[in-house]
Amino acid sequence: MMKTWNIWLLFSTFLLCIFGTLLTRSGMVSSVHAFGQSSIGTWFWSFLALVLVVCATTFVVRRDHLKPEHSIESLVSQESSFLFNILVLLAACVAVFCETLLPSSRNSRWATRLLSRRRSTTA
Repeated sequence: MMKTWNIWLLFSTFLLCIFGTLLTRSGMVSSVHAFGQSSIGTWFWSFLALVLVVCATTFVVRRDHLKPEHSIESLVSQESSFLFNILVLLAACVAVFCETLLPSSRNSRWATRLLSRRRSTTA
C-alpha cells in the first residue's frame, strides 16, 4: 500500500522544489535571489510541466509493480500510523502551499473573495 504513496510523495517533493525555485527566481515572491527582468519563468514553467508529464508517465507505466501486497489490518498497526503521519504532513504541506501563494494572488477574484470573508469573520 505504501509503494504508491511513496512514489507520489517523491514526485510531489521534487515538483514542489522546482515550483519553489520558480516562485523565488521569477519574482512572484520578493527575494534577493530573484532575477531581474528575464524570461527565466517560461523555462521553469516548461520544465515543471515536462517533469509532471514524465512523473505521470512513469507512474502509469510502472503501476503494476506498485500494487499493494497487503492492506492495513488494524488502526494501531505500523502501516496505519505511518499513513496517519503522511496525512498530517500532507495537510501541513497544503496549508503552507496555499499561504505562500495567497499574497501573490491577491489581485485575483478568488483571493479577493477569500480575504473579504476572512476579514468579515475576524472583525
